[in-house]
Amino acid sequence: MSHRISEFVFKNRKFIHITTAIIPIPFKFFLHGTTTLQLWIAGIFLMLLGITFRMYTAGYLSGAHTTTSINADYICTSGPFAYIRNPLYVGNFVIGLSLVIAFNEWYGYLVFILHYITAYSILIPYEEKFLADKFGKTFTEYRAHSRRLLPKLKPFKGGPKVTPDFKLGILSEKYYFLILILLFAILFFLFVK
Repeated sequence: MSHRISEFVFKNRKFIHITTAIIPIPFKFFLHGTTTLQLWIAGIFLMLLGITFRMYTAGYLSGAHTTTSINADYICTSGPFAYIRNPLYVGNFVIGLSLVIAFNEWYGYLVFILHYITAYSILIPYEEKFLADKFGKTFTEYRAHSRRLLPKLKPFKGGPKVTPDFKLGILSEKYYFLILILLFAILFFLFVK
């Protein structure tokens, strides 16, 4: 993958994620689609689970995950990072799944899966190359012990220990949370029957 494309996707990832979540809404509206209150409630519950996990995880990064250029002062191997290399992206998966459950259309699932595979097949290698170049052996050991998106039961014991700042983690996710609430409100008022 071209470095310029990877850099563009990294820099604009939040905009890309939000745009992808919005794209199916006009189709559903013009096709007079509906969803049930039960699916909407299930979706909102799953979204709250995903955003809570992201807030918890962000507490270990001191808000540094919201940058538009790739950088890191250290490799975080504490908290959820001890079990999985990309816990924020797992949170995004849960949130994306919550939206398509509430959306309740087959093409919503298709857009979600294609987006997730495409975005993270670009983002993860881009970030991992940066970490390998900057931290060398430390990252190589961490990568050998942990998986990208599936947690291991045994935590990674190496790397610096990070004291989480959960207040900063919550604050760093507040706009994402507000956007999600807005999306769920749109789904409710347009489609719940």
